[in-house]
Amino acid sequence: MTTPGSLEVARFLVSPAGRAAAAALPADFDPRRLLLELRKNLEPWQAAALLDQERGRRSLRGRHHLAESLVVDALAAAQASAEACALRRAARFPNDALVADLGCSVGIDSLALAAGRRLVALDREPGRLILARANLELAGQSALLVCGAAPAAAPRCPFLHADPDRRPEGRRRHHPEEASPRLSELLALAPAGGLVVKLSPLAPLEELEGLGELDFVGLGAELKELVLVTGDLARPGRCVSLADRDVEYRAEPRPARVAAELGDVLYEAHPALVRSGLLGALAAELGLGLVAEGIAFLTGPAVGDQALLMANEVLAVLPADPRRIGRFMRERDFGRAEVRARGFPGDAEALAARLPREKGPVLRVCLTRLGEARVAILGRRLGS
Repeated sequence: MTTPGSLEVARFLVSPAGRAAAAALPADFDPRRLLLELRKNLEPWQAAALLDQERGRRSLRGRHHLAESLVVDALAAAQASAEACALRRAARFPNDALVADLGCSVGIDSLALAAGRRLVALDREPGRLILARANLELAGQSALLVCGAAPAAAPRCPFLHADPDRRPEGRRRHHPEEASPRLSELLALAPAGGLVVKLSPLAPLEELEGLGELDFVGLGAELKELVLVTGDLARPGRCVSLADRDVEYRAEPRPARVAAELGDVLYEAHPALVRSGLLGALAAELGLGLVAEGIAFLTGPAVGDQALLMANEVLAVLPADPRRIGRFMRERDFGRAEVRARGFPGDAEALAARLPREKGPVLRVCLTRLGEARVAILGRRLGS
């Protein structure tokens, strides 16, 4: 039986017949019925390949502007980087640089790397290389594609890029030595020019310290990836960046102080900032402090728009009681609540489920602790 990534499936998907069949798929469909319909004119494996590709394309919607046209399989698409994050990594390399993409899969990262650079794309699956070539051609780009696996077949280039497989045995792994290839293998290959490698955001930071620059990349309100940068490409300090907003904050980690009292504004820190260890550095620059030790809510005066902080005007501090919060909402004409919890020793989801859900202004409810008390800090969002 052929599997996604196999030569037979790849050749079919990039063929005129495969492309025509994919273009004819309805926008809305029941997978089982569609599979039966496709099998009337196609081999069963061809029908399965088209359905698998469509699932992959749908998973890329909102993450890549070519989602509807890329030739993919569902597994590769699910593991692919968001386009904004791929572009962020690619921008690390100089224009016209010769870069090797180790483990290019179907070429999602390669699309970003090949723009303005000379690219060698390596993958151990020949079928995936066929799909990568088709995707590069779709974008009007090119690369030298090589079948092989790193580290053994890694080409010698001044710069390396890698997104190791963190599910080599089907289960997601966070430690970089459990990925394929292992981080130690990539570091052994790293040229003086530099290596850029995408890691799990949950990789153990203490084991990465001193290996190079660490870039904690956010997208929207989420922490998406941790990137290790070595060699000439590395810059001093740790970095927090928002791939979709061209935001970058660079500093050295330092502990955050606890505020003497709750200020007029409560700040919710972006997860990328929290994970980076740079919350204390930014707080010190802005004159802010933690609401309590070990809790990543900051408080203090208004400091203007900060991309890594969501500011909420503090309206009240109440016990974490849904009845009290609900009464406050009705008295102040708030329709619904957005709940965020940090260091909260209770069931935040159960509490949120008991709050009003009506049309009207939104109340920010930050569940936390002040001393030994479980509290809800109620606020109105400031800025955009």
